[in-house]
Amino acid sequence: MDTWTREWALPASPQSVRRARDFVAGRLREVGLHSVMDDARLVVSELTSNAVRHARTPFTLVVASDEEGLLLSVRDGADPWRAPVRGDVLAERGRGLLLVEVLSAAWGVAVQAGSGKTVWARLPTGADGEDAGIGGSRGITGGTGRPRRTAAAFRPAPDAAGATPG
Repeated sequence: MDTWTREWALPASPQSVRRARDFVAGRLREVGLHSVMDDARLVVSELTSNAVRHARTPFTLVVASDEEGLLLSVRDGADPWRAPVRGDVLAERGRGLLLVEVLSAAWGVAVQAGSGKTVWARLPTGADGEDAGIGGSRGITGGTGRPRRTAAAFRPAPDAAGATPG
């Protein structure tokens, strides 16, 4: 599997959510990762919606692929990170990060003191570019038995001075 990274800076506007979703789908189509596309589109919708709704700052979407799978991350300028609160089951909002958790092998937050945070999710893919039998509607409706990875699976890149954020 090829290793690649694409990123895109977007404004904090509702239209950015659709644009981010289309950006990810287009890249996955280019590299033949069709089987993970629906999960990736949903995860990136949730991450970018949260950036628009809660951070209210421009944000950067990063989509990357490596030997561990697909990494989706959204870096915004808002501090501090607030842990998600599980809402009422009938509430209109409040389940986005729960969906991210269900669809992802791992997800987490890296806080960059004074300069925002990065919320990320990793989706597994197989060695041949196809998914590893995880995700899609199966991830929502039934237990997949997939292992959960810890936040250590994501290491933020060092800044220009060589310091690792968080």
